[in-house]
Amino acid sequence: MNNKPVFAVVVTYNRKELLRESVEALLAIQNDALRILVVDNASTDGTKEHIADLLSLPSVLYENTGENLGGAGGFSYGIRRAVELGAYYIWLMDDDCVVSSSALDGFLRFAEKVNDDFGFLSGVIHWTDGSICKMNIQRTTLSKEISDFSKTQRVKLASFVSFFITTKTVEEMGLPYRDFFIWGDDWEYTSRISAVKPCYMVADSLAVHKSKNNIGADIVSDTGDRLDRYFYAYRNEGFFYYNEGFKGKLYFTAKKLFHRLKILFSKTPMKKEKLAILRKGAKAAKHFSPKKEYVFCKDTKVRVLEFFGEPLSYGGQEAFILNMARNFEDKQLDYTFATPFGADNAALLSLIEQRDYGLIHLDYAFDTPLRKIYTKRGLKKILEKHDFDVIHIHSGSLYTLLHAAKIAKKKGIKRVLVHSHAAGGSSSFKYRLIKADANRRIEKYVDGFLACSEVAAERKYPPAVIEKKQFAVINNGIDGALYTFTEEKRQAMRDALGLSDKLAICHIGRFAPEKNHAFLIEVAKILAEKTRHFRLLLVGEGEGKAEMEARSSSYGLSDVVSFLGRRDDVADILMASDVFVLPSLFEGLPVSAVEAQATGLPTLCADTVTPEVNFSDLFTFLPIESPALWAEAILQVKKPSFPRESYAASLKNAHFDAKESASLLEKIYLTGQIHYE
Repeated sequence: MNNKPVFAVVVTYNRKELLRESVEALLAIQNDALRILVVDNASTDGTKEHIADLLSLPSVLYENTGENLGGAGGFSYGIRRAVELGAYYIWLMDDDCVVSSSALDGFLRFAEKVNDDFGFLSGVIHWTDGSICKMNIQRTTLSKEISDFSKTQRVKLASFVSFFITTKTVEEMGLPYRDFFIWGDDWEYTSRISAVKPCYMVADSLAVHKSKNNIGADIVSDTGDRLDRYFYAYRNEGFFYYNEGFKGKLYFTAKKLFHRLKILFSKTPMKKEKLAILRKGAKAAKHFSPKKEYVFCKDTKVRVLEFFGEPLSYGGQEAFILNMARNFEDKQLDYTFATPFGADNAALLSLIEQRDYGLIHLDYAFDTPLRKIYTKRGLKKILEKHDFDVIHIHSGSLYTLLHAAKIAKKKGIKRVLVHSHAAGGSSSFKYRLIKADANRRIEKYVDGFLACSEVAAERKYPPAVIEKKQFAVINNGIDGALYTFTEEKRQAMRDALGLSDKLAICHIGRFAPEKNHAFLIEVAKILAEKTRHFRLLLVGEGEGKAEMEARSSSYGLSDVVSFLGRRDDVADILMASDVFVLPSLFEGLPVSAVEAQATGLPTLCADTVTPEVNFSDLFTFLPIESPALWAEAILQVKKPSFPRESYAASLKNAHFDAKESASLLEKIYLTGQIHYE
């Protein structure tokens, strides 16, 4: 007999006496590889205290879900935890299931016989009087029940009462739908598995289901205090049968009709209420879209695609991912960085090569009306040639987030994450149409919503996601060591730029309309009327650069405005500067403003930018109606109240530390669990 780790997952809710009996039956099994995981759906009857003596045993583990997730949520939670804890086999059951002392041996013998080549195994389930438990009878088709329980045989559908599966199958097929809450989750899950793998009822694995009666759930005979539960039954069964094709739809239609007739022609009370529940549940089934979630085994290499809807150049998104990639540490994760456009960020490309990460760039033109078409075409090409488990879609464009997520989900990627990197943008009729479309559809394709700030989340994601706080903010963390101010670096860069003792004003950003470079040129024009003892340092490239160079020249500012282009020494330029300016029309959470503060650089920022970016006493928010106001503020900037080198240390307290952000991202990649704030 094999000794691979077996985790028996027992889901319970306010049935402490039954739970004790169930756990004691498991403890009677003689198998050193067996562990018992009690998943408590936030019981209020003193469950944990009642079984405290059992929980003191090393083979018994206990986890409280924190809220009542229902049976479906409890089983999904329990399977996930069993995989994470190192299970090889997972054995599911309710708290009113009492297994025989030989039940596990029956499963293990069969598993060994077929060399683990099965989707799931299900035991023979009796009721308390020794008869077969009617609610747990397996089916060989959608409607045909097993009648002979004396022989092991192939099945299509089974319940979660003494249900046996390998973690490898869980990894391939995903978890049960926790959105089902109660009822139907086992039918759907076993159908999902049996469609691709052989599944069996094992005749010599026995258990007793101590349900209240042996007639199963029946809305006609049930009492009023349980009626609300039948909404889930009809919604979930409808979803399941509708997805089984024509035969499934036909079967569910017939079942609904039969139940309506039973209610109408029976002597049951509350006929009107019961018919309303049936209608409501069946109607909800047509629009029900539960999330399929996955969990990865510890020995599985997880392939992550970092996909960008813009070139891998020198923008804020690339700065963010560069800081993350420098601090990725989990060896289970295998990264590929991809864009349909070009890739010229030397620091990022160098890091990708050093760490042996993958790199894909298709070099489509970016500054073209065909950009959106190229984004979708490029992602499709990438996914046709390469397999990934997780995709992390980076963009400030809602259109890109929606359509890239749709493509990824349809290509079968297990975990689709979208990341909003922008908090503003157009409010045109076209954008409102895109937003309305995304609000309606994006949740179907997305497993996790991420954003650089709450404002960036609110701008891009559906109201329901925001209201329920179903998103995570990943701060644009940076490596403080790289931005710690030194006088030596400052002086060397000032010499290199020929600054002498001039006031150095720095801005970092791609030349795009939202960065508002035209406003900065106007500020420089006003400053030049008062003094020419300054330099405006503009770091970045982009489609608007030539226009800004022409405007600067036409104003006669060529000697005071320097276009520095793309730079890999941004930290040193910030140290060489005396003030940082960010007059953006909108931002998500600008990495450049975090970097500026880390170097101890006084920062003037448009009041249109999300306030989370301010984590020091260096920050001043200004309106962007008046260039004169900014010119005056620049001339009035005060030196930092502390030595400039001290500011980098405050990154960690403000949660802008790259290690913290990278660690959070890697946990999300591996577990899919968004830690909502």
